[in-house]
Amino acid sequence: MTDWQPIETAPKDGTSILLYGYWEGEIDGIEDEKNIWMAQYMYGDWLINGGNCYGSYVRNPTYWMELPEPPK
Repeated sequence: MTDWQPIETAPKDGTSILLYGYWEGEIDGIEDEKNIWMAQYMYGDWLINGGNCYGSYVRNPTYWMELPEPPK
């Protein structure tokens, strides 16, 4: 696993990664606090994977990180 990297170096091939940025949902608009999200770049945007935010987006991410290995 790598450390946090600048968003400009993030993979845009559909790989799931961790992103640091704002959440944007279809109902609630944009949150004003940054958070960490599992997301992937699809259709020209950072799409959040799973949970209650599935189908929502990360706006203005500034950093990314590879996903850690799952527990054994």
